[in-house]
Amino acid sequence: MSNPTDQFYLRMLATGSHDRGEAYYFFVYFWLLPESLLENTPLNVTSIPETCGLLTPEGLAVTELGATDVLGRIASGQLTAVETAIAFEKRAAIVHQLTACLTDVFLDERIEQGKALNKYISSERGRGVAGPLHGLPISIKMHRWGSGGFLSNVELSADYCDMTKILRKLGAVFHVKTDQPQTIMDLEPRSFCGHTLNPYNTNLSSGGSSGGESASVAMEGSCMGIGNDEGGSIRCPCAFTGLHGIRPSCKTTPMGGVIWYQPGHDGRLASSGSMCNSSRDMRLLVGAVLDVKKIAVRSELPDLSQGKLRVGIMTHDNVVLPRPPMLRATKLVKAKLEASPEVEVSDYVPFKHEEGCSIMNHDVVQAWEVRAKRDDCRHAYSDHWEKQGCDVVLCPLFSGNGELLGEPSSTGLISDPALDVADTYFTHFEANNDDDPSRCGRSTGGVVNLQVVSSRFDDGLVMAAQDVIGRIVKS
Repeated sequence: MSNPTDQFYLRMLATGSHDRGEAYYFFVYFWLLPESLLENTPLNVTSIPETCGLLTPEGLAVTELGATDVLGRIASGQLTAVETAIAFEKRAAIVHQLTACLTDVFLDERIEQGKALNKYISSERGRGVAGPLHGLPISIKMHRWGSGGFLSNVELSADYCDMTKILRKLGAVFHVKTDQPQTIMDLEPRSFCGHTLNPYNTNLSSGGSSGGESASVAMEGSCMGIGNDEGGSIRCPCAFTGLHGIRPSCKTTPMGGVIWYQPGHDGRLASSGSMCNSSRDMRLLVGAVLDVKKIAVRSELPDLSQGKLRVGIMTHDNVVLPRPPMLRATKLVKAKLEASPEVEVSDYVPFKHEEGCSIMNHDVVQAWEVRAKRDDCRHAYSDHWEKQGCDVVLCPLFSGNGELLGEPSSTGLISDPALDVADTYFTHFEANNDDDPSRCGRSTGGVVNLQVVSSRFDDGLVMAAQDVIGRIVKS
């Protein structure tokens, strides 16, 4: 690294004179944005990392690569793990000042890990890289045990949770830890730095509970993020910020060692998944993790070229009427799919979604009874799915294009795989009926995503269907 600032930064790390508390402030202060900019930021802050002047052209080029391309350049020797991590760490510091998305940084650990990977690839060139994620900078959500702990309950741990152990084994480099709501089950991450903001419109939430991840990844402060999803905690943040995210089938990706709001609670099961800027990167991480776990889940992408993909469209679940941006996006996507010879489109009939919501609300005395109802509901939903004759269902994930800060949220029940289809943006619409005109204006520039859902363990079908649907929509 020839940049004097980077060299000084590395020398500061080498002295070991700072502790973890100092490291966080040192991390942000070292690449501080001008006060004049921070006091007058635009609603859309996504272009600031490129225009602020704190990143070199080389650093910008590295951080704008997708995860798959970063791995390719590290493997070929065009990049090293250390310089890649520093580039993303610098960008993450800028992103944090604009969105308040981080809660911790891994300065010494990241350098040590990067140096070890550099040494491996130079001394073992004939054997290739240390793993399929060799040198890839990945951010992790705050409640995943790692170096440090969970800020909200002041717990520390010397060990890592199962997912972070696996990712380290695969060669990933952890450089930052991201924000989440204190009790996880919410759409608004908030830490000692304030609300985590949506980079496309800072009036809006970045989603939750993995909202620190979505803000960081959307602005390329990390190559990809790791979230967990029980009732939308990967899908909502990805939908609000235009990312590709997947909630794999429950119990197929590791959740061990994650700090949970109620250990033993299994009324709704969570799943670990990736949050990325492309479907290619999303498949990369899911495939690598499942390969280590040796899980018998259909994660490989099926060949959809031999017949039409059957897509059911569910515009309204008969519980929450989507807002105009979401209705418009669903209508637009449906029209494009209907015009494609690759897809057979039908209207998917909602099935007892309101009953599913009511099953989730109970006290401990009712636990066994409602769990039996939950299982009955899942079996009945499976039968309903078969009768609909769909491979996948395309539907709104949320009522609109992002929550204004301070508004309430809701969650879901069924444990099937689901992911986001990106690339639809909300510009402006005229208020009608009960729409609040002031809300319409404040939502301008927000992102609108839809989700693709399929049967349990058909994760590969979901990802393949997303590729087909995304390609048709973009055309």
